[in-house]
Amino acid sequence: MSISPTGRSNPERHHPTDEQRLASLQSEFGVSPPGSLRGDGSDDDIMQPLPQRPSTTLLQVQDALRDALPESPDMIRARHDALAAKIRLDQLSERRPRCVSHSSAMDDSSHSCAQVSMDESRTRFDKVQEEEPDSWEGAARIYEYGSAANPELPKVPVVVHPASLHESGATRVIPFDLSELLGGQGPCTSPNLMASYIRIITGESITTQAKATSQAYYVIRGSGSTSSEHGVVKWATGDLFVVPKTEGQLHHTCSAAEAHNGAALYWIHDQPLLDYLGVKPDEVKFPPALFTRSKLLETVEEIRHGPGMEHANRLGVLLGNASTEKTTKTLTHVMWSLLNSIGPHTVQKPHRHNSVALDMAVAAPWPHGKVYTLMGRELDANGNVVDPIRVDWADGSVFVTPPGWWHSHHNESDATAWVLPIQDAGLYTHQRTLDIRFADDEIALHREGRIRGTAFNITNKQYLEVVSTHQAQLDAADNDVPNFNYGL
Repeated sequence: MSISPTGRSNPERHHPTDEQRLASLQSEFGVSPPGSLRGDGSDDDIMQPLPQRPSTTLLQVQDALRDALPESPDMIRARHDALAAKIRLDQLSERRPRCVSHSSAMDDSSHSCAQVSMDESRTRFDKVQEEEPDSWEGAARIYEYGSAANPELPKVPVVVHPASLHESGATRVIPFDLSELLGGQGPCTSPNLMASYIRIITGESITTQAKATSQAYYVIRGSGSTSSEHGVVKWATGDLFVVPKTEGQLHHTCSAAEAHNGAALYWIHDQPLLDYLGVKPDEVKFPPALFTRSKLLETVEEIRHGPGMEHANRLGVLLGNASTEKTTKTLTHVMWSLLNSIGPHTVQKPHRHNSVALDMAVAAPWPHGKVYTLMGRELDANGNVVDPIRVDWADGSVFVTPPGWWHSHHNESDATAWVLPIQDAGLYTHQRTLDIRFADDEIALHREGRIRGTAFNITNKQYLEVVSTHQAQLDAADNDVPNFNYGL
């Protein structure tokens, strides 16, 4: 006798062949997964739904495998678990964004997308109605590890939010909402952050409100003031201020503007993170703070003339808060920001980090196209981005850099360019998962035959030869070292 996972006793009996199980599943659910049960190397990446049958849910497959099919050895069960997860993933695959690789220049549309087809994605995230589980056990789901450990989620796209949006029109908030692409539970620009422009015509006012622990406002253009329960702050072009949890609204007024008949603010907050967690802020985590343009530039100049900085490739200042001084040294406990300068005729070599960057091009010297960012998933043997997407900078425009992507900044003009990325890297720094890396360091490691959790594949022959030689040396050394792995 054997005992099933449900506690029922089953008589010992002959297990059906994989072909018989395949036929049973096909008949029961209208699904034909070639090779999935046989393990014969056939085309098991293509699931063929039969047109006369309704779509199959993962729960249906699990219930059927538990109740309709006999008990089987671990290997057979594992293959069926993989099949169940595969059926569900293939159903979801029709709703994934399609990615292309081409340049994305800043234009006059609401935003341009270099990675995702907007038209094809509009209906991808219609909510699927499912029955509410009627018990604790009914809400439980169990997945085969290999097929579910790294689930396919919508990718963060490379998208541009052009400056033209805040240069004309009425006083208003202009959201940079990518929730249709990302599947967020509310408006979002990245999974954790929401970015918007605020346009305020001179002499007018507007209010903003967010269920957030952190809000940041960068002044793209104009001067004025913002009042809230935290007090009144006066601001001007190039300033940045942050506010913590705010119960009420923030009231913004524009008193003057040097162009476009009004002020423009770049507003970012972390409500998408709280929406995902299903929580509301109940504690002020940091004091409000103001970073003036004059103080920022003064600090940059001090660093520029500091010892050893005459040949520095990167020149910028990280923005922090008194509350994070002894911990993350970030803008807030969730947000991170850097005012970064790129000198004339300079390239800042590729780097990567796990946080999403929402990059504000503060100053992109004329002519257009002389300052740009190249980004992609991989590096070549020389540390250059492979098949990069190019984003040309324009004053007052924002672009998204996806998490984990290598990106380099290029200034081919005769003047200094400035960029202000705002990220959710305060949270990542606290979690010790930011993992910022620079191309030169990684290439040096690979040439030594070392890999430290790299996110890209090594296919270059030179790297493979180095790794092979290094491994041979380690294998030879192993002969003199006792094995303490004990088979683990």
